[in-house]
Amino acid sequence: MTKPSSMLSAVLVALAVALGGAACAGNPSSQEAGLPNDQPSTVVSESRGATVLRTSDPIDTACASNPSSQEAGLPNYQPSTVVSESRGATVLRTSDPIDKVSAYYINLIDTGGWQTVSRTVTGQATNLIVKKSGQGASIAISSNPAGPQTLMVVAIYPTA
Repeated sequence: MTKPSSMLSAVLVALAVALGGAACAGNPSSQEAGLPNDQPSTVVSESRGATVLRTSDPIDTACASNPSSQEAGLPNYQPSTVVSESRGATVLRTSDPIDKVSAYYINLIDTGGWQTVSRTVTGQATNLIVKKSGQGASIAISSNPAGPQTLMVVAIYPTA
């Protein structure tokens, strides 16, 4: 049987991966965007909006312009441990209670020039959707009822 904390971690990591992929879903392929693959490289995989190359120069990455959450003005909550991190999405874990973590991110949003699109706060979860300067962010914070930990997913993506 899967522990609730393992299941919750798996769900949040899957959410981060999905958000990262969704942020790039409308991108043209690198060739369609006028970025030819003229570097000595081997194509590892290709999909709509992304070509993965084995090369020493990662110039052909479709989402390379996505900032990290820290670069976007949403630093990692401290104290926390990074569970997973990719360009545009970070999954964190802390032993602090959800209300303290939620207050931290709500304060960052309220004082950091972000426009709140959606804000849902309950005793077990906080979900924030915000935007500013052509980028959006999704912050999902959830408590683990089976143990004293709070999980956070911060995903950054471009907006129109």
